[in-house]
Amino acid sequence: MVLSIERLSAAPGQTLMARDVSWAEFESLLTALGPRRHSRLAYYHRQLEIMAPLPEHEMAKEAISDLIKI
Repeated sequence: MVLSIERLSAAPGQTLMARDVSWAEFESLLTALGPRRHSRLAYYHRQLEIMAPLPEHEMAKEAISDLIKI
């Protein structure tokens, strides 16, 4: 079964795992999602993990990023 990425969603704090994903498929997914995506992707040994971070984690990440920029 093939699903378009637009049809997938994960609630904040949830993770979606996919097995047997090629590197080319992973790169294609990164291109389709673009650089300003809200989810986090990890790839290791043909396994893909898509994480939807909690808003609290994103606020902390932005605060740390701002401190580093200053």
